[in-house]
Amino acid sequence: MTAVELVQHNLDILRSKLDGSEPIAAMQGNALDLSMLQDDSFDLTMLLGPMYHLYTLEDKLQALSEAVRVTRPADIY
Repeated sequence: MTAVELVQHNLDILRSKLDGSEPIAAMQGNALDLSMLQDDSFDLTMLLGPMYHLYTLEDKLQALSEAVRVTRPADIY
């Protein structure tokens, strides 16, 4: 699991709750630019905060585009 958080304070709170045994990578970043993550890296991508914190349609579409980019396409059988 990878958590990307824009605000350093929130990232610090998340990290303070981890004891090191969790398979969680927590990093500071912006949902509009996930360039630090490779294409097709994740089976599932969730945008829990960005969609209601972003105000313009352009920013919302950019965040969705980045989420799609880093998410592996579903296999169709």
